Amino acid sequence: MQVLRHEEFVEGCKAACNGPYDGKWSKTMIGYGPEDNHFVLELTYNYGIGSYRHGNDFVGIHIHCPELYRRIASDSTLPKIEHEGFLEVSDPAGYRFFIHNEKASSHDPVRKLELASANIHRSIDYWSEKCGMKLLESSDKHALFNYGEGQCQLQLTLAKQPIDRGQAYGRVAFSCPRNQLPSLQEKMDKEGETVLTRLVSLETPGKATVEVIILADPDGHEICFVGDEAFCSLSQVDPKADELLAVAMAEDHSDSWFQKRGGKKAQNLEVEWSISSWCRLVNVDPAVVWLVVRFAGFEHIAMVPEVLPWPAPTSLVGFILGVSSLLTIDCTLLSYTPFFSILSPFLLIAIFVSLLFLVSYGFLPCAVEFFSSYATRGRDLDPRGYRRNLSIAFCLGGVFLFGLLLTFHASKELSNSRAIWPFGIYLAFLAFFHWSEFFVSALTSPSRAGVDLYLLDHSPEYLGAMALSFIEYWLEVLFWPAKVTFLWINLTGLLICIAGEAFRKMAMLTAADNFSHYVEHTWRREHHLVRKGVYAWCRHPAYVGWFFWSLGTQLLLVNPLCSFVYPLAAYFFFHDRVYSEERSLVAFFGDAYRSYQNEVPTGLPFIHGYVEPAVRASTR
Repeated sequence: MQVLRHEEFVEGCKAACNGPYDGKWSKTMIGYGPEDNHFVLELTYNYGIGSYRHGNDFVGIHIHCPELYRRIASDSTLPKIEHEGFLEVSDPAGYRFFIHNEKASSHDPVRKLELASANIHRSIDYWSEKCGMKLLESSDKHALFNYGEGQCQLQLTLAKQPIDRGQAYGRVAFSCPRNQLPSLQEKMDKEGETVLTRLVSLETPGKATVEVIILADPDGHEICFVGDEAFCSLSQVDPKADELLAVAMAEDHSDSWFQKRGGKKAQNLEVEWSISSWCRLVNVDPAVVWLVVRFAGFEHIAMVPEVLPWPAPTSLVGFILGVSSLLTIDCTLLSYTPFFSILSPFLLIAIFVSLLFLVSYGFLPCAVEFFSSYATRGRDLDPRGYRRNLSIAFCLGGVFLFGLLLTFHASKELSNSRAIWPFGIYLAFLAFFHWSEFFVSALTSPSRAGVDLYLLDHSPEYLGAMALSFIEYWLEVLFWPAKVTFLWINLTGLLICIAGEAFRKMAMLTAADNFSHYVEHTWRREHHLVRKGVYAWCRHPAYVGWFFWSLGTQLLLVNPLCSFVYPLAAYFFFHDRVYSEERSLVAFFGDAYRSYQNEVPTGLPFIHGYVEPAVRASTR
C-alpha cells in the first residue's frame, strides 16, 4: 500500500471522526490505490491520548494475496495462527487480519471486512433493507453484503458474547451522491433508527468541504455516508503525503511527555472501517502503524520507523565495513594460523561478530551524532533506524569477502584447490547479489527502501533451492571427483553470472522509481512506462538478468541437477508472474503497453506474457 494523504486538525471533528475528543488530531489515508475505488485505511491520531479500551465488535479484515501469505508464513518472528488456506495475524493493538493464499478476484487485495452481530436477522434487515446493500449469502450465523461487483464485502458474524464496543469503537464509511443524503436521513428518522450526527458539513484546511451523516446499526456499529462529489475532490492522492506525515511524527513529542510522567504511551487504537470506497483506522499511535503496514503488505509506505533513513549510504558503509573488517582479521590474526585449520573458523566468526556489535552500538551512534547537522527529519537522528540496515550490509560484505578469501587461500594452501574456488566465487556472487538488490533500489527509490529488499527471506522455495545447490555441490565433490575437472564449464558459468547480474542492475537503474520487487496491482502517479535502454530489447530485462544469473551460478558449480531444476522452476515462476504483472500493466497504460507487447518480446524463453482475448479501448 501507499500513503495517499495526510491531514492535521487543531480541534475535534464535528462528526466525532476522531472519537469523543476535542483536541488536536490528524488522519492519514493508506491503501492499495486511490480512495474512490479501493478499500483504504484512515489512521487517525489524537495527540496526548494514551490508551483505549477494546471491545469485541471488530472481527477482522480479509486480504487475498499469495505473496503476502508466503511472506508471513516464512517469517518466524511474526506470531500467527494457521488455518486451512489462510493465516490469522494481529497487530500490536490486537486487531486481526486474515491473509488468504489466493488471488483477489478484483484489482483490490482487500476483499472483506468482518464485524460482530448480536442478531443476524436484525442485521440483515438493517443493512439490506434500510442501507440498501445487496445480500450475497446468509445463514443463522453470518450474512455477507456488498454494494456492487468487485467491491469489498461486509460480513456480519454472530457473536458468542454480547456486543461490547469499548472505547476503540469502529465506523464504516461509504460515499454516495450528495442528493441522497437528506432522503437517507429522513428514511432513518421514519424507521426510528439511530442518527448519531445529522447532515453536517466538515471542513478540511485547504481542501474540499464534504457533507456527511452518521448512523448506527442495531449493534451500535457507526456508519458514515459522505457526499461523493466533494469527497472525490477531497480524496485525491497527495504526492507529498509521505513527507507531511514524516514531519508530523518528527514534531510529535507526546511519547516523551508520557515517559517524563512515569508511563508509556499505550499503542491501542480506535478503528473506523470503510467498505465500498474507503476504510478508517481511528486513534492510532504512530508507533503502531509500521507493524500494521507490515502485516498488510503495504510495500510503498514511507513514513514510519520501518522506513530507513539514508538507506543507500548506510548500506554502502555497512558493506565496506564488513569487507574491511574481515580483511583486517585475515591480514592480522589469521596470518599466524592456516586459513584451513580447526581454529581459524572459530576465531574468524567470534571476532567478526564482535566487530559487528562494536560497529552497531559504538561507531553508529557516534556517526549519527557527527552527521546530525545534515539531518532534515527527526528519524534521521535515531541510531536504531540505521542499525538493521547497517548490520545486514555488514554481514553481506563479510560473506562476500569470505568467498573471495576461500578462493585465494585454497590456491595457496590446498593441493586440490579446484574443489574449493567455484564455491568461494559462488558465495561472493550470492552475497553481492543480495546486497546490490537493496543498494540499487535504495539509490533509485529511497522512500520505498526497506530491509526486505535484501531478499534474504524471499520465499521458502528460494531458500530451498539455495540449500539444494549447496548440498548437490559438496555431495558431487565427494562422490564424483571428476566434477572439478570441467574448468570450461566453471568459466562459462562465471561469465553468465557476471552478464546476468550486470543486465539486471542495468534494468533496475533504467527503470528507477518505476521498478518494484513486488507486482503492483494499483497504479502510482509517478509510475511511467519505460521503453528505453535495456527495456527496448525486452519487456522484462530484470527477470531475464536474474534468470541467467541463477543459471550461471549452477554452471559455475557444475551442478547438473540444479542446472536443470533452476531454469525449470524459474520458467513456472515467471510464467505466472509475468502474466499477472502484464495484466496490471495493460490496465495501467492501455494501448501504449499493448503496442509495447507487439513490438518487444518478454526476453524469457517460451514466455509470452499476458495476451488479451480481445482488444479493448485504452484504460488510461
